[in-house]
Amino acid sequence: MSDEEKKPEIEDEKLELEEDLDEEEESKMAFANAEIVRLIKKNLPEGRMIKKRVKVGMNKFLEEMATEVCKKLANEPYSYIEIDMLERAIEPYKNIKSLEVEKNRIIANLNKIKADCDVMVDDINRKFSMFETEEKEY
Repeated sequence: MSDEEKKPEIEDEKLELEEDLDEEEESKMAFANAEIVRLIKKNLPEGRMIKKRVKVGMNKFLEEMATEVCKKLANEPYSYIEIDMLERAIEPYKNIKSLEVEKNRIIANLNKIKADCDVMVDDINRKFSMFETEEKEY
């Protein structure tokens, strides 16, 4: 066999090895890779490519979130897990948007307080500046 004939065989072996590693890595994931890809593509503009690290990262993130919810459910004292228990467990994750609104409201209030304080400082400086000039005259 010549070197040129061996190259395709070596490349085929590398591809098979990479596929085996991908299958092994995917079997360790909590969710099916195809479902993750489908979900990501559904929410991205058409034609975007998704790197493998993104797929794996999303899978790990979803696994972590599911684990956290399951830990909360494990704290329930009942033998059956009902939908209202699940709703309570996932409530913090569903209320992220309302937390953002609340954060913006608090920042606006703090900025208003800050502006009021600046006005008060200017007022105090203006009122007490007359004492500074009187002291200088004596």
